[in-house]
Amino acid sequence: MEGINVEEAIAKQLLKNAKTRQQNLLDRIISGLQRPPPLEQRELAIYRESLEAVTQECLEHHKKYVAAGEGDASEHSTYEETTKQKINEVNRTI
Repeated sequence: MEGINVEEAIAKQLLKNAKTRQQNLLDRIISGLQRPPPLEQRELAIYRESLEAVTQECLEHHKKYVAAGEGDASEHSTYEETTKQKINEVNRTI
């Protein structure tokens, strides 16, 4: 019986949580249920950069899991495309 890799399990759960939080935030902003707070242009640029950085981090984790044979590749590519589209929508609406 193979032992459970605790670090890998924690990393997978953190990624899942981050993906869910990010997806929920983007969905709320795009649907109009949540608006980003009024921001100055400089703060807005920081907000966008942070959002893009989180997205990129999630995408990189997904690529590592796909490369390691974890999960379904089509599921990961669908997630990547959906996330990129939502980021673009958020950037257009803000």
